[in-house]
Amino acid sequence: MTKHTLGLASGFFKQPTTEKWRVAVEAGFTDAELDFPWQMAPDAMFAHALRTYAMLREAGVNVSSAHLPFGCPWEPSDPDRAAREDALRRFKGLLDWLGAEGIPMAVLHGSFEPIPPQDRQVRLRIAIESIAELGAYAKARGVALAIENLPRTCLGNTSGETLALAGGAAGICFDVNHLLIESHAEFLAAAGPRVITAHLSDYDFADERHWFPGAGRIDWPALLRGMDAAGCAGRYIFELGEDGTPAMGLFTPAWLAAEFQAFCE
Repeated sequence: MTKHTLGLASGFFKQPTTEKWRVAVEAGFTDAELDFPWQMAPDAMFAHALRTYAMLREAGVNVSSAHLPFGCPWEPSDPDRAAREDALRRFKGLLDWLGAEGIPMAVLHGSFEPIPPQDRQVRLRIAIESIAELGAYAKARGVALAIENLPRTCLGNTSGETLALAGGAAGICFDVNHLLIESHAEFLAAAGPRVITAHLSDYDFADERHWFPGAGRIDWPALLRGMDAAGCAGRYIFELGEDGTPAMGLFTPAWLAAEFQAFCE
């Protein structure tokens, strides 16, 4: 199989410490994706991200991507022009910071939800325009934008919509626990070559769960072979928490790395 870069979402640990992140690096997780917690007010969110970023760097983790916030007031498909322009201004501020810090990738959701069926095409058109603008802005600052496929009524819930959102301005972040309409094989056949990063976690095919690999229904050896065959970049971020399976206790990065390696063999 392709040699993979393994990373963790920065929210993996319930009570993070520098030492815990050092142990994760020793287990093989060289990279992290910095989360901007969307539930927080913008100023508090950025302050939280700065503290997390400092901890990751102290631990020797390569912060090679950031997950941009989503939901209000971060909605790129907002039909309210003033609200959308404010969201784009906020996103550009984060992209300025990522570029200055040398963080080379930013993951973006095409929308929040719910998206009513009668509004979908209008919201899709607006999101495509917003992403084209943000993609060009990010590129000028040395940051690659990656559009994440999403579940349920969110924009990007199929390979076709995800490709349309990315257009020529962005790559794709393949979240393997978000597919509820297409199979993994169908998504990869259409969008695999555009995938520049991936979020890994398991689920029950009924909704996103962000469980540990093996706790859900994904056939991991088949999925990983399919990703390699489709030409996906070998950058895998485990987007889950250390308590990411129901009633099974906490798992360590070493266990997760060993489990993943077994799937690759």
